Amino acid sequence: MDKQLEQQVKDLEQRVAALEGQVQAQQEEFSEALAFLFDRSEYKELIKQKKLKYPKILTKALKKYLNI
Repeated sequence: MDKQLEQQVKDLEQRVAALEGQVQAQQEEFSEALAFLFDRSEYKELIKQKKLKYPKILTKALKKYLNI
């Protein structure tokens, strides 16, 4: 029973680590989206130069809420 409990704890630790990574990635995406919204002309130029990509979070929002 102790081994089973230890395995469950390890599994939970791995899940927590994965979720922490997802949260950090979402925070980064959100920051990029905010930067894009506040300085669109600069971002659009960088996107044209292929130095940046259009923020995924905005693409998802447009598809979900505006059916674009």
